[in-house]
Amino acid sequence: MPYKDPEKRKQYMKQYQEKNKAKQKEYQKQYQKQHYEQNKQTISQIRKKYYDENKHSILERQSSPNHIKINKICIWKRSGVICDDFNLLFEKFMNTTHCEECNILLTKDRYNTATTKCLDHNHETGEFRNILCLSCNTKRR
Repeated sequence: MPYKDPEKRKQYMKQYQEKNKAKQKEYQKQYQKQHYEQNKQTISQIRKKYYDENKHSILERQSSPNHIKINKICIWKRSGVICDDFNLLFEKFMNTTHCEECNILLTKDRYNTATTKCLDHNHETGEFRNILCLSCNTKRR
């Protein structure tokens, strides 16, 4: 132990961790990968068992309005959309029924079609522009 004084030791450990942060992160990543490879079957069995036991509550939670809202906003943020109030934007998105450019009735399909509802934003600045159909959104890029 380099320091007997607890304060000096604490300071030393803090500096050491800062200096070796990247190394520790890489080591942890490698360890997790090895652990997963060694225990792949056990992990998948545990996950399957948990899903089977909790299927009803999982599906219920995933279909809840709050989960849908959080998921949609997370996707927008990952896409680079910048907005002051995502809650207000989500409300506008949910309440818009027609494309703001061509005025066609918007749909919420499982698969993308020409009339699927899209959030249009500037890809350079991230600013939200309009709620459009997929067709108008792809023309605008």
